[in-house]
Amino acid sequence: MESSLNKHIAKKHPDESSKENLRESRISCPNCSEKFITLTSLIHHLEKSHNEKVPINKLSFESMKEFYLWKKQEEQSSDSLYVQDSGCRLQGLNCKRYYYCHRSGVFKAKGKGLRVLKIQGSCKINQFCTANMQVSEDTVTGKVTVTHCSQHIGHTLDMSS
Repeated sequence: MESSLNKHIAKKHPDESSKENLRESRISCPNCSEKFITLTSLIHHLEKSHNEKVPINKLSFESMKEFYLWKKQEEQSSDSLYVQDSGCRLQGLNCKRYYYCHRSGVFKAKGKGLRVLKIQGSCKINQFCTANMQVSEDTVTGKVTVTHCSQHIGHTLDMSS
């Protein structure tokens, strides 16, 4: 069964929904390995196909400072970190920032293999965790809205697994 989002992507963004793009996508389901273009598509799939409960919260803050204080508390209480993947992306009067679980992604050795890697290994899980924050800052008022998925799917919060 195809989700509404996948239908939308196929109809409105044909380049993004091509089988080649899906094949090259790094976002895959930890339960069945199906691939997705976006984390939102993965979350919809987990809810529909695997009956996973993936809560999405919408929050508002008066400023980025207030958001950063909340983010720090959220990271401490969940024993995880959220990292920003790139700088601010302007969309109209809004500055968009995207934060992902620090364990998301694939480990890439940066050197030429001359040094021994640490015994513990990388914290990366070689796939994408569903935990993320989509942050929108109004550049006029300074108010911040956050769409937050706090559910970590694809790994435990223990670094050894």
